[in-house]
Amino acid sequence: MLDHSLKLDVGAGQRLGDGLLGRLMAGALAVGVLALGRWGRRSLRRALDTDTRLIVGAGDLVIRHGSLLPAPLVIPREAVRVVAVDPDARASSRHSLAVAAEGGTRRLTWLWERYSEAPLRLLGLPTRAPNLALLFTRQVEGEAGLLLRVRDPAAARRAFAGWGTCRDLTGDDLARARALR
Repeated sequence: MLDHSLKLDVGAGQRLGDGLLGRLMAGALAVGVLALGRWGRRSLRRALDTDTRLIVGAGDLVIRHGSLLPAPLVIPREAVRVVAVDPDARASSRHSLAVAAEGGTRRLTWLWERYSEAPLRLLGLPTRAPNLALLFTRQVEGEAGLLLRVRDPAAARRAFAGWGTCRDLTGDDLARARALR
């Protein structure tokens, strides 16, 4: 089985250096930050590290997020209980990742709502709606699960299809995630 590499959507900061004007602004910012000394250089290196990927393999999942994680996070396949993808969540959405009532007949609540505390750690900007939720069977690195924003939710669903864990969230999932915290 081939590994699937998905690009995480990290927000506007990633697009800063795309054009010539952006590169000039980044250069001017770099000079200003470098003037702050060692702390500024370390912060600048972290901010410019755009290695943000989700790599889905046959036996594990690797999350690379250079600006938020000091090292790649490796999660074994057996530790992932549920993978939920919300293909309709725009970055500007007020909420995402619906949690269904028992039987899946109606929406009970949302896993993530803007300006509310989510039951899982969000890897990304707190104002950008995540479109991927990972719920764990046990705590992994002190977390019961993670919320992420991927650029292509359909590709994420295909990447996790072989794991058999991709489905909609239920109230029971939410209760288990809260109990693991």
